[in-house]
Amino acid sequence: QDLNAGCGVMSDEVPEEFKLGQAFYNGYKDYRTALYGSKTPTAEEVAELTKRFEAIAAAVERVDVFSSNESLEDVATGDLKYVLVPFILGELTQQCNDISKRLAALKSAQVSFRIFISRCEQFEIVTRDDIEAMDREEPLDAGSRRNEKLARAKRKREFEQKIDGFLEMKKRLKGDEYAWGGMPEEVEREMILAMATKAACDAADHIQMIKDEIPMLEMMMARGGPDAPPVKAEAPPKKPWMVAIKDPYELQQMWRDRVFQPGHALPTVSLEEYAQWEMEQMQEREANKPAIKNEEEEPDSGDEKATKKARDWDDWKDDNPKGAGNKMTNMG
Repeated sequence: QDLNAGCGVMSDEVPEEFKLGQAFYNGYKDYRTALYGSKTPTAEEVAELTKRFEAIAAAVERVDVFSSNESLEDVATGDLKYVLVPFILGELTQQCNDISKRLAALKSAQVSFRIFISRCEQFEIVTRDDIEAMDREEPLDAGSRRNEKLARAKRKREFEQKIDGFLEMKKRLKGDEYAWGGMPEEVEREMILAMATKAACDAADHIQMIKDEIPMLEMMMARGGPDAPPVKAEAPPKKPWMVAIKDPYELQQMWRDRVFQPGHALPTVSLEEYAQWEMEQMQEREANKPAIKNEEEEPDSGDEKATKKARDWDDWKDDNPKGAGNKMTNMG
């Protein structure tokens, strides 16, 4: 099932030579303008932008920018910004206002938010309170829910102020607040982590709103859609469709199905860009390597003893083949 058919997804082909870094720069700038600017974007603008971020997400998955066994320290600063891609795609997808397609759009948006939160949890950049709130099956009482939202809103404001300071610094240094790089690496890294942490707070709010809206949309569609007349008696509502973050493999498959959808051309990363990306990765790994001794010049005496012991054991096995000492031979 295509969760986005007709709502934020277009079938136009994307260029074969897909420059990931440039695509993300352009896409992020347009996303911020569209969703956080003063002008409300049209459905066509959101659909075109969604298509672009689907292409970006597919490229990120194709070159395995993030590995499931990596820690935050393992991720190069130049790649860290791509952790925002699923969140951005989720925000774009939930912009769908076509009521007949909104249920499918919200389900798709929830997958995007969940894979984003899953990566944030892996990199330890999301609070345990937000994770528990997203996985909570029973709703809180009104007072507790209000306190939870107020605490999250306070954290969001703190990170917004921090991010604004970084963007202002970037604008002074490079003349473009959306340009990536150009600042000391530790500052750039801190800025991206602040963006991801603030986005995790937003994702928790988005998922809660989706959890509230999906049951109403499911009831509406069960009646025959938005134009169907109301019915007198409603069946007891079943548990609404939700994505549990505790199912990481299923979640990852749903995400890959989301970004590698059939029916429209998928992007490729050029060999030149992939080679450049690998070179940058290698250079960063080399720069972070601690100085080590030359093992050939200063051999480890423990290693020599272990090697000699292994060779002696091999010699003994050659002189004493398996079964040579077995006195209980089969006489039958």
